[in-house]
Amino acid sequence: MGQIIAIANQKGGVGKTTTAINLAGYLSFWNKMTLLIDMDPQAHATLGLGFNPEENTGSMYDVLVSGEKLAAIVRSTDLDNLRMVMSNIDLAGLELALAEEWDRAGILQRVLEGVTEYEYIIIDCPPTLGLLTVNSLVASSHIIAPVQTQFYALRGMKLLLNTVEKVQRSYRDCILHLLPTMYQGQQVADRDVLRVMQERFNSSLIKTRDEVLVIPKNVRLSEASSSGTPIHLYSPDCVGAKAYEAVAQEVLEW
Repeated sequence: MGQIIAIANQKGGVGKTTTAINLAGYLSFWNKMTLLIDMDPQAHATLGLGFNPEENTGSMYDVLVSGEKLAAIVRSTDLDNLRMVMSNIDLAGLELALAEEWDRAGILQRVLEGVTEYEYIIIDCPPTLGLLTVNSLVASSHIIAPVQTQFYALRGMKLLLNTVEKVQRSYRDCILHLLPTMYQGQQVADRDVLRVMQERFNSSLIKTRDEVLVIPKNVRLSEASSSGTPIHLYSPDCVGAKAYEAVAQEVLEW
């Protein structure tokens, strides 16, 4: 089984889907067979790769609740080595549908244990710490938490850390990695938040050598998402592309 990586943060608007799409994009570009699973009922990753969630061609709801085979809902993308599981609104009802399952937090883990054709599986989680996210964390060996470099974004870190610790105690020894996003180095507040993150969470920050990797605030990243194209195809020389390329290179070393 390949590496399974959840992209998670209970706060929305921190670059979670952008990270999932562009990490998957670079890995597939480097000839790594990659599966991107959209676990967010809002379907932003689905939209971000140019798919229409209203097509309703299947989601992880069908696999986790109805017993559908994962291969039946995997879609090809415009990238040779990237496949996708789309999201749709059905996922919003997952918690209720699994209310009577004895080990409902581990269902996705059991499904993915039988999947061997992908070197990397990237899971884009919803901006909550509910059942969809918990299933994703339990299934993953690594968790990347994008954190916007704003002080209010740090306030929710304790809840995420507590959830990850519970998963580590009860299910598996997954590894948490923090990724500062939307960083504006010219802003004093952003530099202060990055400094605080280094002081409190230094061992969890993604680094290349001794340098902390950050994703800058970059309009090209937003444009790429709107166009349904990963950044390495949309604008490969922009600062946002170079930042995600560096993150993907580090992921290859895990």
